[in-house]
Amino acid sequence: MTPPSLKLAAVVTVPGTRACPGDKITVRELEDGEEEEDLL
Repeated sequence: MTPPSLKLAAVVTVPGTRACPGDKITVRELEDGEEEEDLL
């Protein structure tokens, strides 16, 4: 039961952003709005 914010943060911490096939959306969000993650 991990909140989406924590999941995003975990992906943000990964330099390769290659955690799981289902995290593709997260990687896309990172590329589209990296600054948004910083605000989170």
